[in-house]
Amino acid sequence: MKLAAKIALFIWIGIILVISIDAYLSLRRNLETFRGDMIRDARQYGSIVQGVTASLWQERGGSEAFNFLREAARESHPMRIRLVLPNAPPGDPRAPMVGNLGPRALRPGAEVVVEAPQIGDEGLLVTYRPIVVNDEIKALLEIAQPMTELREYANSALWRAAALLASSLAASGVLILIAGIHLVGRPLQKLMDKTRRIGSGDFGTPLKLKGRGELTTLAEALNQMCDQLALSQRQIREESEARVAALEQLRHAERLATVGRLAAGMAHELGTPLNVVSGRAQMIASGDLLPAEAARNATIISEQARRMTTLMRQLLDFARRGSTRREPTSLEHLVRGVLNLLASSAAKKDVSLGMHADPELPQVAVDPAKMQQVVTNLILNGIQATPRGGRVDVELSYLKAGETNGMQNDTAKIVVQDTGPGIPPENLDQLFEPFFTTKDVGEGTGLGLSIVYGIVEEHGGRIEVASPPGEGARFTLYLPFEAAQ
Repeated sequence: MKLAAKIALFIWIGIILVISIDAYLSLRRNLETFRGDMIRDARQYGSIVQGVTASLWQERGGSEAFNFLREAARESHPMRIRLVLPNAPPGDPRAPMVGNLGPRALRPGAEVVVEAPQIGDEGLLVTYRPIVVNDEIKALLEIAQPMTELREYANSALWRAAALLASSLAASGVLILIAGIHLVGRPLQKLMDKTRRIGSGDFGTPLKLKGRGELTTLAEALNQMCDQLALSQRQIREESEARVAALEQLRHAERLATVGRLAAGMAHELGTPLNVVSGRAQMIASGDLLPAEAARNATIISEQARRMTTLMRQLLDFARRGSTRREPTSLEHLVRGVLNLLASSAAKKDVSLGMHADPELPQVAVDPAKMQQVVTNLILNGIQATPRGGRVDVELSYLKAGETNGMQNDTAKIVVQDTGPGIPPENLDQLFEPFFTTKDVGEGTGLGLSIVYGIVEEHGGRIEVASPPGEGARFTLYLPFEAAQ
């Protein structure tokens, strides 16, 4: 309805202008015609009286002429005629009603018409004609006509114009209101409802408007846009699902590749308890042991079996594909589990593993399986890069908001530091790119650090790498608590 009101306002302004201009021009034209008729009547009447008065003046003198004019004035209603002297001073009964006529009225054959609205209640239209006797202007014939009819006509015309204007505005207002509701208001309301549904993501329910106007064309364009948006949304969803599935497959493949690298260390780790189990079982089978010794050997066999079962369960849990889920997780407990899992691989290379955890570090809402993959990849890379006798240390700390560059929330910080040869400066910028690796063929997929980078970003965090000369490689993870939750 706001649009209809604006349209009505513009139409009303146009109607007011058109009717006002037409009324003004018509009134002006008619008033000029009416005034011309009055002047013409005064001219015709004045020419007759002028001739008779001039003759009387010449034959009988000015007194007879003035007497004749006084008698004629009684018969000239509503005209008022007088014989006046042009040089009579103001206040003289024979002075002209309109002063300052000037020389224009004192020429033979001249006619001066003066509109004097200030004289009388109704105003006068005064005509002056000279009375010429023997080529000398003796007096002026003054013909005064009241402008009552002219004013009444003007007032009547103005009232008619006002009535026409009011009726036109009222009629156009009603028509615009009806047309605005049916032709503009309702279609626009439907269009606004449609746009709100589009804004909320509802691209169905096509909009149908009657007619073939611009609003109908707009509705058809909106329907076509909705169809295209729905198709694009469907394609984006399918592509996103396919991308997520592919990413999960890559992550799982990297986990399996890591499991393969862990297998050699696990074989060594399982060899010792298997030898213990085999030896103790043979001693029990020989039958030469006392009952107490046999029981102690059985207990040792049970402990070694439980140790092997724990190792195998950790390996299977690491390799198993799981759904994405976040839950409050102790990073200290998670890192310790990874260190236990990698202990055999580190021992095989004679690399020491260490961890220092801030006792005030609270739990963080993360996906445990994905975060385990991140920590495992970083520590395993450190083990592989560290020469015999070296170390890989993990530090867990708690940072308040503003204590670390670029992070605005309370943050958990994980640092993985090795004592290897470090990373060449030219490789630092490419380190997290997919399929980039400096390892020999068959020793790495080039996806590990790329997947680490993606998982950390999913958790709203950041990963940095530094490799000062002679200090090995240092990977630093920042996991914001609020973003993770």
